Amino acid sequence: MEEMSEALSDEKHEPEKRQADIFLAARNNDLQELKLALEQGQRLDIIIPENGHTPLHTAALWGHNDFIIAALSHPTANPWARSRRGLLPYAIAADRRDTHIMKLFFDAMYPEGRFPLP
Repeated sequence: MEEMSEALSDEKHEPEKRQADIFLAARNNDLQELKLALEQGQRLDIIIPENGHTPLHTAALWGHNDFIIAALSHPTANPWARSRRGLLPYAIAADRRDTHIMKLFFDAMYPEGRFPLP
């Protein structure tokens, strides 16, 4: 019995790494959770099947500036992604009359204020 206890104490047990939730990060404005999720390979252009929201839609709905600023700097962020109802994250911010978040999305959608011309 003592040998088994020694064997168990000699083994190095690494704590299991939990799976981050990028949507939880968006909902809670949790930048550490966002960082962990991205390190684990999650993407910001992933869509929730129920409503078609991306993490950017979720953060816009909750008014989370910090998450949006951090997320928009990542290459998988797509401010042009539409929800199942056809809404851009910008439109969600506009519905909330959140001009700061609207500007963040506008700047991401139109770098240097350039509008695409037909």
